[in-house]
Amino acid sequence: MQKLSNILASGNMTPKERIITQVKHYAHLEKTGIEILSESDIEALGNGWKPKHTGEVSEYNRSLKGIKIEEFMKRDILYLCAHTRLIIIRVSRVLDYAMFSGYKNKYSQDILLADSHISKNDCDDFLITNSGFNYDYILEEFTKKKKEIDLQIKNNTLKVKIFEDEILELKRTVKLITSRSLNKLEDEHFLKGALKEQLEHYSYFAHVVLFIQKAELFKLYGDLLAVRDIYKVLIEIYETEIDFYLEEQIKELEEAIDQLNKEILFFITQMGDELFLDQKSKYLLDIRIKNILFQKPKKDVHGSIYSKYIEEFRKVFPYEFKDGK
Repeated sequence: MQKLSNILASGNMTPKERIITQVKHYAHLEKTGIEILSESDIEALGNGWKPKHTGEVSEYNRSLKGIKIEEFMKRDILYLCAHTRLIIIRVSRVLDYAMFSGYKNKYSQDILLADSHISKNDCDDFLITNSGFNYDYILEEFTKKKKEIDLQIKNNTLKVKIFEDEILELKRTVKLITSRSLNKLEDEHFLKGALKEQLEHYSYFAHVVLFIQKAELFKLYGDLLAVRDIYKVLIEIYETEIDFYLEEQIKELEEAIDQLNKEILFFITQMGDELFLDQKSKYLLDIRIKNILFQKPKKDVHGSIYSKYIEEFRKVFPYEFKDGK
């Protein structure tokens, strides 16, 4: 540290270098708990020097204002991340209850989701949009119905979608007779009746998933991805990786998404097993897993944090934060 003291005494540091040195100190302290500057060093960097001209004053104040804005942005991010984590915990508890108790008890279902403002039609539409009967399983169960089903597919009464799906890293190719087309069959059709029963069984599952989706748990994730772009510029300005905390928050949100998806998969597996044991049927409603799991949102340049702070930084650093950066 003697070397720094000599530099400070010589007065050869630029105003921006004085701010950068302090930024490096506080970033290192936050990451490691170890101070690299003494109190006298910090005092000398901030107050123990005399500007040679007004340009140096402007340069120092601009650099100082920029890092202060970053401190406010960081505070807002950490607050919103903490708030989001609390909501995720509450939602996870709802999901836990739904998995281990609620789905077996109609009274419990009504209490748990009474204020969710999600209708039976919402649940049916969600399931009809994202499910169907597996063509191969249907033919295993009803071998003699193959000609009838194939004819309905050929004349476009029944629609089939072929897609790749994955459950717990197990990939599969699915040939799905869509629930939307099945729902248009005559009420007397054996598949229409089976569809109605299974929509009723999975209605609670749909209700819980829609409840979680409505909470917009991971909207903040897209906002933080946009904030990354702000930090790319700030790191160049302050020559310090001051974004390390942001990456920790993003990683926590990614882990929360993965965990919530695992719980949803476990929930739907439970309900499928129960239905299978109950009706001894080989054909169950096949729900498109990729369509119902939570995806990591894309960068959101309209997020509240990014929108607010990109404008503030552009005022302080108009060249560094040109439009489009």
